[in-house]
Amino acid sequence: MAGEEADYTLVIGATNRPEVLDPALRRAGRFETEILLGVPDENARADILSRKLPSLVSFDVKRIARSTPGFVPADLNALITRANSIALERTVNIRKPNQHGRKHRWWMEPWLDEAIGKLTITMDDIEKALKKVQPSSKREGFSTIPDVKWEDVGGLNDTRETFKRFIVNSIKYPEINKIFGGDIETRFLLFGPPGCGKTLIAKAVANEAGANFIYVKRAIRTLFNRARTCSPCTIFFDEIDSLAAKRNNSTGERSSQRMVTQLLTELDGRDQRHGVFVIGATNK
Repeated sequence: MAGEEADYTLVIGATNRPEVLDPALRRAGRFETEILLGVPDENARADILSRKLPSLVSFDVKRIARSTPGFVPADLNALITRANSIALERTVNIRKPNQHGRKHRWWMEPWLDEAIGKLTITMDDIEKALKKVQPSSKREGFSTIPDVKWEDVGGLNDTRETFKRFIVNSIKYPEINKIFGGDIETRFLLFGPPGCGKTLIAKAVANEAGANFIYVKRAIRTLFNRARTCSPCTIFFDEIDSLAAKRNNSTGERSSQRMVTQLLTELDGRDQRHGVFVIGATNK
């Protein structure tokens, strides 16, 4: 009514598993407005880091952001906390004297200004912390960066150059693709007899690019969503012939047909595949 103050109640719900909610909660008039808070991309991570890192030290924020794919703000906080712990340990070790068997209460002595100055974290502390902190998505089994390198593959130089041009450089130097303004290939099919190194190649590509890696055979839609969450990411379909066989009209193959349809939908969705590269392998 005019002249009277209206009372409003704001209701906000949060979940990381919207698919398990009762559909009635998501009807109009209830939680009808849904906002997806995804994993921050490289630019967002750089912005978050620039706000959280000490301003007294010069950090290569862009480099840190590029080295933290899949990190959410809480993971970045954990990274900085770990770096602080490393800096403190480094400073204490410098301050701690060599006792040669003598008892000395060195920790009771006052801190000099020079020692206090060394408490500030450095880029080296961040680099060490990166080896010890994993993003939440990886701890939940989403994806990992393989430890296979091209040196483990041997030969196949032409194949390596192809993947370097289309995947590795696209992830490491995205600004180059923006300059040329063209779409690049993001889908590859490896074929050859068993044991010829198809899986090894896919892992080596992800390792060289520093990209997350998902090894899959099923659950198409979920896996592509997972890959987008952890981008840059390489999805590797091993024995893709068993997943995406030729479609026919047999009723007994309906589940397989649905899987092929889902795969085709995801492969065609270029706008939704930012930072996601797909490699398939088959011997048939």
